[in-house]
Amino acid sequence: MIPLGHWFSDPAEVIRGGTILGAIVFQLGSLSLYRNIQLDFKWHILAVFATALVAVNWGAFSPPTPDLLIAGLLLAGYSTFQRALRCGALAPALFAGILFGLSYLAKTPGLLFSLGKMASLSVLDGLVQNRT
Repeated sequence: MIPLGHWFSDPAEVIRGGTILGAIVFQLGSLSLYRNIQLDFKWHILAVFATALVAVNWGAFSPPTPDLLIAGLLLAGYSTFQRALRCGALAPALFAGILFGLSYLAKTPGLLFSLGKMASLSVLDGLVQNRT
């Protein structure tokens, strides 16, 4: 957030801008996940509305932390990794890895969450493929 400092006169505006960016990334990551699990239209709209309420509440009433940003990056990475497992393509898997790496840059526990999620998805995918 430091590079944005010269565009704002008040440091609180920089923090508020970072929180807004985190809420937008969280909403986009949630939308990616909802699209990936192929919800019906009415459930998709309900989920988007509920996610927006959570993001606004979390961003407005919690201390400024990168939690929304890490959650959005993890959701986007999770849905991209699911897509990569489903179609067997390399490009979505690499992009999911980039998103998981960015979540690590947002907050250190993001790497542990990402590695755990990728390992569990890989094991689950292997179990499902062996079963069919």
